[in-house]
Amino acid sequence: MKSALQGLAMVAICAAVGLMILGWKLRQAEQAYLARPTVYGKITSIEVVKKAKEIASAVASGGMQEHWFVEVSYEYVVNAQTYVGHRLSNSSSYESALLHKNPSQKLTGYLQKYPVGSSVPVHYSVRLPDKAFLEIDTCGSKNFALAGSLSLLLGVAALVSSYRVP
Repeated sequence: MKSALQGLAMVAICAAVGLMILGWKLRQAEQAYLARPTVYGKITSIEVVKKAKEIASAVASGGMQEHWFVEVSYEYVVNAQTYVGHRLSNSSSYESALLHKNPSQKLTGYLQKYPVGSSVPVHYSVRLPDKAFLEIDTCGSKNFALAGSLSLLLGVAALVSSYRVP
């Protein structure tokens, strides 16, 4: 029993370290996104559509699954050059059509948030101005930090408990 608890503790502590490293790397990427320059652009089209998307776990078998997506187009100007962007966010915004018969309120909410013709802030890359998006998602690193902290607490608790077991 004692060695099993110590093993669990080591696994949890290693997982905590890994999660915290991933969270730190993700936080660096988020900070880089937040440092991107912003210009104002104009929404030219937006709709929620259902499309087939290749599933990572089924790639070997060529599996496809239908998902709901927000398809957006917007124009913006950087250094007197007009660009057309299609990315909504630095994170993915899609939902499985198997789980959702209709798109969720979150996805359809983008239609009200970004109506055609509206002026919107566009975050673009200085080196590659054609790479842009409208929103910056920064909650990913917080989730990794929370999971890492919980895993560390579990590991320490298991380690302390292992020394109490005769």
